[in-house]
Amino acid sequence: MRRIGVIVLLLLLAGAAQPTALAQSQSQDILDSSLVVRFLDAGDGDAVWITTPSPDRALRLTVLVDCGPPAFGGRLALQLQASKVPQIDTLLLSGASDDLIGGCADLLQQIPIREIRWTGQRSTTPTWAALEALLSGQGWSPLGLSAGDTMAWGDVQGTVLNPPQGSDPTLDPDNTLVLEIDYAKWGILLAGNIHERGERQTGSWLGIRSTPIQVLKVADHGSAAGSSLPFLSAVFNASAPLVSRTAVVTNGRSTFSPRIDRSVVDNLSAMKAEVVNTAAHGTITVVVQPLTGPRYVAER
Repeated sequence: MRRIGVIVLLLLLAGAAQPTALAQSQSQDILDSSLVVRFLDAGDGDAVWITTPSPDRALRLTVLVDCGPPAFGGRLALQLQASKVPQIDTLLLSGASDDLIGGCADLLQQIPIREIRWTGQRSTTPTWAALEALLSGQGWSPLGLSAGDTMAWGDVQGTVLNPPQGSDPTLDPDNTLVLEIDYAKWGILLAGNIHERGERQTGSWLGIRSTPIQVLKVADHGSAAGSSLPFLSAVFNASAPLVSRTAVVTNGRSTFSPRIDRSVVDNLSAMKAEVVNTAAHGTITVVVQPLTGPRYVAER
């Protein structure tokens, strides 16, 4: 997939001041009609920031999938505020591990949030206990997330492919959120932390989906426990042949190895997918244009 210039990454920050009239025009064109998905460089954790397209800035929606580890929450809140994001329209919690929900407490206290949805997972960590207490104190009753659920954000649709309905609420990578994001005729798949059982659970839904997946957030930070060749074949089965496939790995430099497991690299190579990762490349911003599909730019 051909990278777009670094200047575009700056232009994609909604509400940011633009240096020239030409830059402002370019930014307006992109954000009017293109979906923007940022796989944030959250260090040892996950956070995906989605901005939906609309010619009317007031109608652009902000969707956040996870908040990264505890140390990332304040930085994420500042980043959203600097981009003049008025609120998070939907916050999705894909699991209950600290690397996913650790930064959420800072967001709850600094950024207005309209809706929270979660998989039902719970943890025994102090970080989870603090978040649950904060949610209760603020009067939140998060909506559930289970396979078959759909969410509409303007012209963008989110479809939950995992976990199954009635899944065990204990901490389990195979019951983390797998979310398909569709815009125009293009699809992005966030594969959560699923391993073999989660792949089977998700595969039954992939078989009835028709939107071509061109971008995959690789499961479990590129661990060998996920990303089997049969699963990747199912993911990319309907992808458009003339549009490149991209695999994004969210990993850090300490707890998670910045080196993706060799078996995962080999499997993605067999699928002819280009691999980028946040440990090496920083935030990965994907721009999905209705006619030409997704392209990405790396922060570094």
